[in-house]
Amino acid sequence: MSMASALVIALLILLLLGSIWWRARSTTIRHITGPLTTGGRTDPPWYFSRGSAGTIVLALIALCLLFLFFRFVGGSTPVASAPKGSLVVRIASFVVNDGDQNTGAIVADQLLKSLGQHSDVPMSLGRITNATITTPEAALAAARQSGAQVLIWGAVSGGAKADDPALRPRITWLPPADWTPQSWIGSEQFSWPIHYELAKAPLNGTVVLPPLLDSLALVQSGKVEEASTKLATLRQNYADVLSDELPASLSMLLLWAQGLNAEAEAAARSAVAATGRAETFNNLGVVLHEAGRTEDAQGAWNQALEQDPQLSQAYTNRGKLLLETRGPTAALPDLQHAVAGNDATALPLLARALRRNGQFALARTAVRAALQQQPNDDQVLIEQALLALTKVETTTGRLEWELESPPVRSATELLQLRNQVQSILLRNNGARANALQTAAAAGVAGQPNSQRLQETQARRLAQPEASERYALMLIEIEQGRVLLANQPNTFRRFWDWIRGKQTPLQEATTLAEQVQAPQNNLQLRYDVGYQSGRAKRLMGNTAGAQSDWTATAALTNTATLARQPEIAYGEAHILLDTGQSAPARRLLEQAVQIAPNYQPARRDLVRLALNESRWADAETQLRWFASEQPSDAATLQLADIVAKQGHGAEAERLLLPLANADNVGALTALGTLYRTAGQLDAAQTVLNRAIALQPHAAAAYEEQAAVALARTQPDRVAAATSLQAAIKADPNRQSAHLALAKLLVQQGQPAAAAKEFQAAVAINSADPLVYRQLGEVLLASGQPGPAADSFRRALQLAPKSHEAHHGLAMALFAQGRLDDAQAEEETTLQLANNNYTLALVGLGDIEQAKGDLQAAIQHYTRALEHDPQIAGAFAGLGEVALKQGATEVAIGHFQHGLALNPQDARLLLGLGNAQLSSGDAAAAETTFHEIERTHSDLAAAFAGAGQAIWKQGRTADALGEFVQAVQRTPGDANSWLAMGEINATEHNLQAALDDYAKAAQARPSWDEPHYRRGVLLLENDQSGPAVNELQAAVRLHDSQPQGHYWLGRAYRATNDLNNAERQLRRAIELDPNYYEARFFLGRILVEEGKSSDARPLYQALVKEAPADNQWHNEAQRELDQLQGP
Repeated sequence: MSMASALVIALLILLLLGSIWWRARSTTIRHITGPLTTGGRTDPPWYFSRGSAGTIVLALIALCLLFLFFRFVGGSTPVASAPKGSLVVRIASFVVNDGDQNTGAIVADQLLKSLGQHSDVPMSLGRITNATITTPEAALAAARQSGAQVLIWGAVSGGAKADDPALRPRITWLPPADWTPQSWIGSEQFSWPIHYELAKAPLNGTVVLPPLLDSLALVQSGKVEEASTKLATLRQNYADVLSDELPASLSMLLLWAQGLNAEAEAAARSAVAATGRAETFNNLGVVLHEAGRTEDAQGAWNQALEQDPQLSQAYTNRGKLLLETRGPTAALPDLQHAVAGNDATALPLLARALRRNGQFALARTAVRAALQQQPNDDQVLIEQALLALTKVETTTGRLEWELESPPVRSATELLQLRNQVQSILLRNNGARANALQTAAAAGVAGQPNSQRLQETQARRLAQPEASERYALMLIEIEQGRVLLANQPNTFRRFWDWIRGKQTPLQEATTLAEQVQAPQNNLQLRYDVGYQSGRAKRLMGNTAGAQSDWTATAALTNTATLARQPEIAYGEAHILLDTGQSAPARRLLEQAVQIAPNYQPARRDLVRLALNESRWADAETQLRWFASEQPSDAATLQLADIVAKQGHGAEAERLLLPLANADNVGALTALGTLYRTAGQLDAAQTVLNRAIALQPHAAAAYEEQAAVALARTQPDRVAAATSLQAAIKADPNRQSAHLALAKLLVQQGQPAAAAKEFQAAVAINSADPLVYRQLGEVLLASGQPGPAADSFRRALQLAPKSHEAHHGLAMALFAQGRLDDAQAEEETTLQLANNNYTLALVGLGDIEQAKGDLQAAIQHYTRALEHDPQIAGAFAGLGEVALKQGATEVAIGHFQHGLALNPQDARLLLGLGNAQLSSGDAAAAETTFHEIERTHSDLAAAFAGAGQAIWKQGRTADALGEFVQAVQRTPGDANSWLAMGEINATEHNLQAALDDYAKAAQARPSWDEPHYRRGVLLLENDQSGPAVNELQAAVRLHDSQPQGHYWLGRAYRATNDLNNAERQLRRAIELDPNYYEARFFLGRILVEEGKSSDARPLYQALVKEAPADNQWHNEAQRELDQLQGP
């Protein structure tokens, strides 16, 4: 029907309905108000007479017109009713490429009729009449608008009929969300195209399409027997004209569901051969993975992603495989890509990979996101329970390693976690039992396909059971540890024993016997064995623990599973439980040797060393923490242990760089150090500085109170005032409450003291915004360590604050903890829906610091796409260009940014550095002086000006600039080093030595200041001090040959020829072409009376060194003297 006809019908409907309403209204009014007849009533017209029969007739006419209107105007014409849940099929008019377009509509009508007559499965059939569909996009829109699950469209030859071999049909398939295969375990791994080209050659639609649609309907409804038969017949009878992509894919799904891997692979390969689309390769990978052919599966997924780089399901599947075979680091990129592509099935796997990678904060974020989409997903709930066992955000090891620390959850919390995991196990057991029962019934009914499917379902339901039971074990062990820390009374334990009630630890060991980990999953078998032994040890059953660990150890040190540290650690604790600390210490050291990042053993080694006053051993472990997991806290703890050994100067050296960087914790620690050394005025000075920097520095106030009490005449009033200030600064500081309580007791104020003790045990929480703002202030003032602590506190209180995550990322970046900073910025973006430009710039800065300049450029570019006015992105692009040697490009970026923000310090510094790099020192000086005017506290501006002026030969002026730089940032090691170079050039020996010493103090891990100081001392005949400095240099950087060479020269100057020889040999080992070192080694050998050893060394040097090399000639002269006339 034409649109004009439709409009006429619509107009008639409106006129008729309006007429009915008006007649009814006017008649009713006349009936009420009009003149009465002699009979006392007014007769209405015929259509309101005889029981309103006329009105009914008009209404029926209107309904008929409405039906016609929606029948034709709506465009979708259902022609047959079908049971609920039937396949909904709609047919569009076909395109006629070589004839009358009416043929397309006629053929569609004929095909609709034929489907109604020849389909064996009830379907909801209908026509779409308002448009001819020519593109997949139009087909998808029409299918959605009409509610079709299958939309048939395509092309037909001119003049053909539906039963002629002239049709090239396509279908658009939108299976319902609740189609039966979706409930089959593992089916979410498959991916299904929306559009299918059905014809290899023109076909007879009335013959081919009915069985195809029957098959599709049967598969959707999960009728395996009938679907399998239909598909087999369909593929056999019409292989010459029907594309095998869809039939083969459906067959593959049914065969895979039955566990028939070989047959499913054959069907999957047929689908691949038909079209080679990405989805077919993905599905082939699923089948191969199910068959245990991991390399072939990965190859199929690689091929899928080559075909379609945006196919999220292939990323998910490949990520899952990599997680199983190569670990979380290999899997994370694929899983993150899948999540970014909105594949919800990837979130549980991403959470598991992040958890196994030690990225607990990100894992928790992934869990929350997954639960929003799938609140009852068992694997996500398991991950949630495991992550809840620790409050740690990131770690270099496994979750289980964190569980060696004291429990962080209460008994009530652990009970909730246990109930959560147990309910999952019970639910899965019930589902598996139901599947087996259904399988048995299918077998009795003679339905072998259905029987195999249900048996396969049961098998797949059982696959995660081992890991679920392992998770329950971990929770039960945590329960047991909490119970051990809060032992019930003797009567309660006896009563539990009488009732036969097991403790959580006993239940954990019982559960370990029930965990049947797959034989090829050695890691899980190892973990179960170790945790079983651990539970037995905690119960006091050391023999049982040792038996479990002996059996478990046999799984390791193989090609599949490397040697693990946990058993040595567990055996050490058996010895510690019996007071055998010496052999326990050896086992702990063995655990560290197996896995150097095994923190539990290192922490115990520190604890043992502290308990036994073995300060040097404690220092060794703490230096590892400070080096491998650098943090302000680690440095502060190291300084404390160094001070305990009486090395106050060394402790001060460790603390001063942090203190010079305005680290309040370090200033407070210095206050403690000076107080214990009796330097109370010095302690008061640094504490005053700490309080000035951070008025809410509770620890500084508390230490200030200790200083007041340490005076010859203790000033208890001042101490009380300081402790009150500490409490005011941090009401949750328990130690301050306790110290004040003790002081009040001494002052005879028991009531006031009681209030403080009560406050100490009833600490209140704080506002997260306060901690975030405090972190920003600390970061701006150059205190990244305390800033990070403040942001972490904010996140404990508001985990979803993307601003706090970004603040923490900036603080971690300032500390050089690039990986941790990157994780925080990624979390920021996730929480901000990828729309937080500051985080994008932060990610660019991190990648730039890591040296991945291309990745940095991508992040900066993304930031500018979100906000073209963000100055930090231009600064980052300029810095990258400068590192790439593109100075002019860098200057362009900086100037572009400055046009937007003329006073941005980062842009100005970048411009100055670029000008300096280009050789335009005068322009650079001008730029740096401009920064000095606008940012007078920025030490980098003065340091840059010093470099620019030094390049112009104005040494004294340059030195003045550097002095101002270190006045603003005393911890600026680079400036101190530059000052040392200048003073050395000017022959100001003592000043240069002092500058180098301050550079070393500012950055204790930097070898360069020690090296330069040592060489300068040696050049000025101070060989003893030179040895000390050069020893420090090679200790910090053992692979630097120059350090070993000059240390050897220094030893020679002190006549320590043995050590001199050793150091020179090390230098030559590091650089065999170090001709100068080889020459002096020969000379030392001669001085040691080893001329026979020196001679071949000189001969080799003469042979290998270029003829114009100084040391070639020197060696020849020495050789001539050794050989004599």
